[in-house]
Amino acid sequence: MTDPVTGWLISGDESDPYIWLASLTRRPEWHSRAACRGAGTSAFVLARGANAAVMARARAICSTCSVTVECLDYALADSDAVGIWGGTTGTERRQIRMDATNPGPNIRGPSLGESSAYADASSSVIE
Repeated sequence: MTDPVTGWLISGDESDPYIWLASLTRRPEWHSRAACRGAGTSAFVLARGANAAVMARARAICSTCSVTVECLDYALADSDAVGIWGGTTGTERRQIRMDATNPGPNIRGPSLGESSAYADASSSVIE
């Protein structure tokens, strides 16, 4: 039996080599369309305490990307993902995961003895 690489090379398959390479390296299919493709990991895997300018450069690339949603979903599913994914940092993704598993605080209204100003402010909370 021929190994997969040799099989693809001799098959005459006209499929997109980026998609094939993505599957070979176990990258998701959408990665072949990502704006960060070819930028190098150093632009997205930030050292602890990276300054705002470094993060802004990575996020600027993400802001032009057509697969940001897929990228963020991928990173949210993998708690070991480090660096900027889908325009978010690891800290931001941890917060997103926490928010998804722990619904917002139990906000009590004025009927439970709180001021109506508090109730008015709590009514504008977006869930």
